[in-house]
Amino acid sequence: MTNHPFQVHDLFQIKRVANAEVSPDGGRIVFEIAQHDVEHNTVNTQLWMVSSTGGQVTQWTTQGSKNRSARWSPSGLWLAFESNRSGTTQIWVMPTDGGEPRQVTQFSSGATKPVWGRDDRYLWVTSQQTFGDRSPNHIATRLMFRHWDSWCDKTVNRVFRIDLDSGESAAETPDDINCPPVGMEGELDYAVSPNGGDFIYVCNSEKQAALSPNNTLYRKKTDGVHERIGNNNACETDPRYSATGRYLSWLAMERPGYESDRRQIMVFDTITNETFSLTPDIDIPIVRYLWSRHTDTVYFDALERGRRSVYRVGTDRQPPSIIYAGQTLTLYGEIDAGTLLVGKDSFATPLELCRLNIPTRELSQITFTNQSLCASVQWAMADDVWFEGADGDSVHGFLLRPTRSGDEYKRPLIVWIHGGPQSAFCDQFHYRWNPQIFAGAGFAVLLLNPRGSTSYGQWFTDQIQGDWGGRVLQDILAGLDAVLTRYDDLDSDRIAAAGGSFGGYMVNWLQGHSDRFKTMICHAGIFNLWNLYYGTEELWFPEWEFGGAAHDNPEIYDRLSPCRHVGNWNTPMLILHGELDYRVPVIEGIGAFTALQRREIDSRLVIFPDEGHWIMRPQNAEQWYQECLAWLKQHL
Repeated sequence: MTNHPFQVHDLFQIKRVANAEVSPDGGRIVFEIAQHDVEHNTVNTQLWMVSSTGGQVTQWTTQGSKNRSARWSPSGLWLAFESNRSGTTQIWVMPTDGGEPRQVTQFSSGATKPVWGRDDRYLWVTSQQTFGDRSPNHIATRLMFRHWDSWCDKTVNRVFRIDLDSGESAAETPDDINCPPVGMEGELDYAVSPNGGDFIYVCNSEKQAALSPNNTLYRKKTDGVHERIGNNNACETDPRYSATGRYLSWLAMERPGYESDRRQIMVFDTITNETFSLTPDIDIPIVRYLWSRHTDTVYFDALERGRRSVYRVGTDRQPPSIIYAGQTLTLYGEIDAGTLLVGKDSFATPLELCRLNIPTRELSQITFTNQSLCASVQWAMADDVWFEGADGDSVHGFLLRPTRSGDEYKRPLIVWIHGGPQSAFCDQFHYRWNPQIFAGAGFAVLLLNPRGSTSYGQWFTDQIQGDWGGRVLQDILAGLDAVLTRYDDLDSDRIAAAGGSFGGYMVNWLQGHSDRFKTMICHAGIFNLWNLYYGTEELWFPEWEFGGAAHDNPEIYDRLSPCRHVGNWNTPMLILHGELDYRVPVIEGIGAFTALQRREIDSRLVIFPDEGHWIMRPQNAEQWYQECLAWLKQHL
């Protein structure tokens, strides 16, 4: 069978592996596989089981279409998980030696995120509770009242303790504060001490939550008293206890009001009452972390130069040591004292589960979920590209060249600009902006990590503040020049710019500040910073980026708004936007399209009425790719 370039159809054939959990004895792994069905416009997520040494993979759930977040009980005899098999998403418990699951929550609004206590009797879960006026009308008296693509004017997130013996539930968090918080939430924002004495949770207790990302750690003691932990006024998330219960840890930033500050692993020693950082000198973004079940060791993964490395650190305050670098690994758990469970993916490999041997630093693959499909694809390989950007600083990106070129030697080039701006393109398999689809259609794709990107040091990330359209623009154009100089198979006359969110802002900015591009694609891009400030939900973001509210600092909002430079716009552009996008409201896309039409520039506007900031539903996602490819083929 002849291998074929990667296509949109292939993307939706991939079985998406995620959220693996190791059994307490290290012998088994439960994980999720999600399958996207474009024809029926559905996503079916089921739980699967495999030995931690590999071998036969067994499907563990079949009912319902959303079976997620499986957690082993302390004894390993039970699995708690989310499932929508009864109509709403509730928590179910099933024996791990076989047998039927039983529903253990009955909340009208559903329940998620199960966490076991010290034994198999208690579970802690999250449920979104409704209060106040039950009419369909939205009524707000505070900020924030909506988030991403949902309204939260009449709801509050609360954590409940479920007694599996009696079936009774009891609220653990206040009824007027979101826990988990809405905005800047961690992966899991509550924890139970191993002795069952303390319950730790994260919430944002600010009166106007939209003005502050400064989530705070609280402890609920056995006497029912809630007390704040420490005095850090910046964002804190993800509390965890060590296996012995001596140490309580969490992720903490240092600068209040800044959502993209460096995160450290903080530890509180319950014996000495001392708080200290395990990672004071780590200058890359920590993503996930966990305690060893065998020692007082913490493992964590962190973004590093466009990839994701795995580290370990002890409570002896010695510097962290690297276990594995140079690829993209997602840390899932500890199999035994010398072995970690990780997920591994790349531009050319969907995520699969692997064993990581700590002493030898060797990876051995456990699952082979998409082996047949991957073997049939002619993948585009990614080159690392380093070049000199603004201020003479080194800037990084990736270049994927097409797996087929047609009749021409020169390849058209798409310059991709990521969102954030405090984010990064990494060597990972991305489902929303997958460069393989574009490379498979004959386009070279340049994925740049300009000023503001993460994984290159906090100083590099911080330099975007107040400088949107400055160094970042210089970095993008310098990266374009670098690849055109080094690769003689790229066509300098057929170049497109494409980006989403902040990347969409930069596409709009390039419209008024560069004539290098033959066409552009803007997804959920910012057009008018004044509109953005008064229409977005997390106001702390523009206030940090631009030094305050729009009415307090109007000059920078004016100067950096792409709408102020429409008189220089001349490039054909495709605009895509979700109508339920509350992060970058849809008026931004409509405004940019109106500007293009009034200037009689070839343009197309595609609005997805049932999507938010990201295009997630299978049929919509397929159309999104088809729209982009058709536009590029027409204009390049």
